[in-house]
Amino acid sequence: MGQLPPGCQPVHAGTNRFDTVLVRCIDFEREFSKLTGDQQTLLLLAYRERQPYRVIAQIARCSERAVSYKVPAALAQLAQLLDRANML
Repeated sequence: MGQLPPGCQPVHAGTNRFDTVLVRCIDFEREFSKLTGDQQTLLLLAYRERQPYRVIAQIARCSERAVSYKVPAALAQLAQLLDRANML
């Protein structure tokens, strides 16, 4: 009666895995929040919303060329923050 069928795990068996994912998400959000508001907006529009640079430029009120420099710079800054936090 106390035995589970082969291949089944108790309900709590994966809890540690989900806790780890949650902690990494919280850690990422903490590091992401260290970026400026403009950098956060650029990255969210470019990568989460998948907006073209033309649209991002209109929203950010700058040229497409400026966006083409600012997005990779913001991504590099985020990479540095994540690297310092040992998240890469």
